[in-house]
Amino acid sequence: MTAASHANPLESWRPPSRGVAGFSLAAGAVLLIVCFAAGLLLFSLETFFQAYLFGFLFWWVASMGCVGLALLHNLTGGHWGNSIRPFLHAGMGTILLAAVLFVPLAFGIGRLYEWAHQDAAADPILAPKLAYLNTPFFLARAALYFVLWLIAAAIARRGARRASALSLAVVILAVSFASIDWAMSLDPHWYSTMYGALYVAGAAVAAMALSVAFLAALAPSRAAEDRRAADVFNDLGNLLLAFIMVWAYFSFSQFLIIWSGNLPEEATWYLDRSQHGWQWVIVLVALLHFALPFLLLLSRDVKRNPRIILLVAGGLLVMRMLDLLWVVAPSFHGHGWSGILLDVAAWLGIGGVWLGVFCWRLTPPAPESHRHRGKHGKKKG
Repeated sequence: MTAASHANPLESWRPPSRGVAGFSLAAGAVLLIVCFAAGLLLFSLETFFQAYLFGFLFWWVASMGCVGLALLHNLTGGHWGNSIRPFLHAGMGTILLAAVLFVPLAFGIGRLYEWAHQDAAADPILAPKLAYLNTPFFLARAALYFVLWLIAAAIARRGARRASALSLAVVILAVSFASIDWAMSLDPHWYSTMYGALYVAGAAVAAMALSVAFLAALAPSRAAEDRRAADVFNDLGNLLLAFIMVWAYFSFSQFLIIWSGNLPEEATWYLDRSQHGWQWVIVLVALLHFALPFLLLLSRDVKRNPRIILLVAGGLLVMRMLDLLWVVAPSFHGHGWSGILLDVAAWLGIGGVWLGVFCWRLTPPAPESHRHRGKHGKKKG
């Protein structure tokens, strides 16, 4: 047998070419320019900023999920993390990009958030919240979040176990507060203590689905017949299933608590998302984000087959987009279904830029035998 036949096929994939990364980056940038022009000429600046915020939130969450999973692997170890670590590191490399992509939102705060309007102080519900919800403090918190995430990403790359435990807690808290600032405050009269947890769970699903999809797509064809590769995909499928179940638990818990409380200021949020066609979106999400993946990932054969799990992971990424659309878009009162087209275009545009940077930073994994060698090429004891 040749040495290649003994090599783990999940260590022999190659990242997309620089040309692919450059094309994705350029296409995404052009699409964002088109979105801005369409918002300015066909819709309004408010509609553009709303669509841009939606697209930003999705890809920002994916970056955060990569940081969280890398820190989690530092704490737990395991072959599952070794196989997707290059993808997690590439995802962590987009945090600075996310900070740059956040900058346009700073110019649209007054067009996005009701609490930023001059008459907000006259609202008896908003007035007590303005000490927290105000533009200078909002921007200062955003800057602090990105600094914390960049530090956490540096710790995740180093693999420091003790520091990773604290960093993971900080990342979870920062993501929770950022989701409240950037998304929940779109409806400043409404609040949910589960809101941040939903974004954390969604980040884990998005990052794991993205990593599994890339690993399955880039793995050589012989991975489908290799037992070691099948074992890794089985572990990744189990983790993906676990994150889906956590997301579903948080989603249903929030719904059950608010609906059983039956308070008008809380139930209105769900009423807005259960009419005008949004009820069909959440039915689709319930079926294709939870029920179908749950049933498929219970099957050992599905999890061990790279081609099938690629379809499952890719479908979950689309469902993550629809779920976030259902959560965010109805907050844009008067946005209408015509604005949804701009939402999807902005998601694709920011996604093209994000994936371009992701692929640019993606490096092939070092063979496992090399990871266990010291500086002079001798195996560590």
